[in-house]
Amino acid sequence: MTIPDLDTALRIATKQTRERYLREHDRMSALAKEFGLEPENAMNVAKTLKDHDDTDFHLVIQAAHYFANHDCHTMTPRMAPIPGFSAKWLGAPNSQRRKAICQLTGQDNLTFQERPNELRLRLMDAEHHDQPDLIVTQPWVRSQPTDIEHAIIIENKDTYQAMPTVEHAICILGNGYAATSHITTLLPWLTTIPNIIYWGDMDANGLDILSKLRATGIPCTSILMDTTAYRTYEQYGTQLDAKNKPLTTQTPQPTPGLTTEERKLYETLCTGTDIQYLRIEQERIPIRDATTILHDQHHWPIDIPGNDIPNNTK
Repeated sequence: MTIPDLDTALRIATKQTRERYLREHDRMSALAKEFGLEPENAMNVAKTLKDHDDTDFHLVIQAAHYFANHDCHTMTPRMAPIPGFSAKWLGAPNSQRRKAICQLTGQDNLTFQERPNELRLRLMDAEHHDQPDLIVTQPWVRSQPTDIEHAIIIENKDTYQAMPTVEHAICILGNGYAATSHITTLLPWLTTIPNIIYWGDMDANGLDILSKLRATGIPCTSILMDTTAYRTYEQYGTQLDAKNKPLTTQTPQPTPGLTTEERKLYETLCTGTDIQYLRIEQERIPIRDATTILHDQHHWPIDIPGNDIPNNTK
């Protein structure tokens, strides 16, 4: 079948396809006129912003004019004084908005002062247990602690704060994937600690984080992240994400850092095979259960008398 012309093609296309085509071409024309671009270059920008609404499109134009005439190397992205913007609007260095602005201004990148990486941790011994957390923003290479024998990296803040007193130990807030990108840079001595534990959510992302963390060179052992743990705490599972939207299955990806048992749970949580929930949040598991495992299986010097260990089961 031969379609004779564009008008015919648009008439037989779906409404969504027709509207997207017309919108992209309207935007291409507007950009070509506004910035003196060749149609092909203007279309590239329009396609970069194909998933952005009209408000975003016009903000990109406004931002491009600003950054074409102002040096931003002394600012962080949130400091740009452009009316109508939220502080987070520009996004990460590889965001589509930044990419489109660079295409319009002919810049390779917007040379902001990016926020430094940050890592939160606390000393768990009795002397320091109630003191403020330590915030590490540059490599800790001087006056590093020398008596740390145990470290636990915890994904979520509630559980991080609930961990009890332990001598010669530190607790690090992993904060999702953040730890995998800069933990060894900020704490270069972490790999010398003989007993490193990782404990995160039982979901596909939590196990992927574990795999990536080991790929950074941290020889950590996981707790409560295998099929036995899942079956034990399955009643606390959820099918909703943080925005109350349904969790969805996914295709398992390579996770070379996982053990056989961890990989088995990862694949199950990706596919949803024979399980009711795709996520068991770390905070749902009683702290006392985790500290008992640390004491009995990993020789952590934790006192577990009666019910003194707080239980944060919700």
